[in-house]
Amino acid sequence: MSKRKAKPLFEETVRFTDRSRMEATDRCRRLRYWGHEYLRRGLVPKGLEIDIVRGQMGHSGLEKLLQGKGTKQAIEAARKVAVDYKVPKKTAEWLLELVTGMLWGLSIELPRFLRKYKILETEREERRELEPGLIFLARSDAILQNGGTDSKVLLSAKFIRAWDDRKADEHLVDTQGLSEAWAAEERLGGLIQKIQMLYVCCGKPKVLDVDIGVEEEVFVSPWWIGWQNAHGVWAHSQRWKSWDTGGWKALNSDWRPRRVAKHFEGGIETWVKKLYDKAIQVDAVNPLEAMIKIPEPIRRTAEEVEAWRVQAIARERSLPAPSDILLGAEELDKHFWQSRRSCIWPGKCPMYALCHGNSEYAAGELQLTPVGSGLFQWRVPNHPEE
Repeated sequence: MSKRKAKPLFEETVRFTDRSRMEATDRCRRLRYWGHEYLRRGLVPKGLEIDIVRGQMGHSGLEKLLQGKGTKQAIEAARKVAVDYKVPKKTAEWLLELVTGMLWGLSIELPRFLRKYKILETEREERRELEPGLIFLARSDAILQNGGTDSKVLLSAKFIRAWDDRKADEHLVDTQGLSEAWAAEERLGGLIQKIQMLYVCCGKPKVLDVDIGVEEEVFVSPWWIGWQNAHGVWAHSQRWKSWDTGGWKALNSDWRPRRVAKHFEGGIETWVKKLYDKAIQVDAVNPLEAMIKIPEPIRRTAEEVEAWRVQAIARERSLPAPSDILLGAEELDKHFWQSRRSCIWPGKCPMYALCHGNSEYAAGELQLTPVGSGLFQWRVPNHPEE
């Protein structure tokens, strides 16, 4: 009996999907529409998306480090990302200082971590057909080979604000390891059984005083900000845990925040190396141990990967075909319904105004001309083939 040929998902077009689209759908189908499906392009809020830029800068630098190009080339790659995004000069300056600290930290941590691996490739664009007419796009940070075996490991890096218990639990079920591994397996000719996650923390946003010369909100972390007193003594943390007593201590009001790049002799490179040598604030636990997290590799089974694939197809099948026509309220409600709890949790949705309006526009009015309003701009594609 001949095998029945699968019917194409869409008769007239091909749909591209990726992890970002799927995660948007899971949060709220209306977010998927405005962010990815609207006129086949998708929207983002107008202005600088600082977390995205920081992540892109980190990934570009990490790629150079994995390729053995050295820290200075990695920093230059990060700087070019800021230029490409047209980041304002003052913001770009402190953002590059932050990422520079991260990259010097990675230049110390990666050689230790990679001793047991061989790097096969980095930042490879993947294109794999989920089923006829439905193409999944992905890009992994690196494919590694474990020791002298043929076992392959996918490296997935994330540049996040902070590591906490939620992140520690979340990485065990993160779909990034499933989706990126599946996308690469056909080309590599076998199941990628282990996913190695790498988390680099940048610090939580806060407005510091004029001591650092920046009046806007910045990511405060020991990667690029230290504390100095009137005697010229440096500390890396305003509040810290003592390594000998285990108790918490805090600096008094005589200490002021300082930008390491501008005030510490030797700059960020020397600063980070001294932190690793525990030569600053010697009674404190090394703060960078909490800034780079490399958990144990996660083992993925063929059953888990197949379950992800089936669910991915079902999710995309539930959506209408891509369209150049603006969908009206009835079509949006039928196919891209709202998950109203997601409007404000875990943070305010970037498309909130398109669904609920704002002080200047009613939602229906804004939906007719989101780009023309000056509040939104066209999304930059995640992958070249989109």
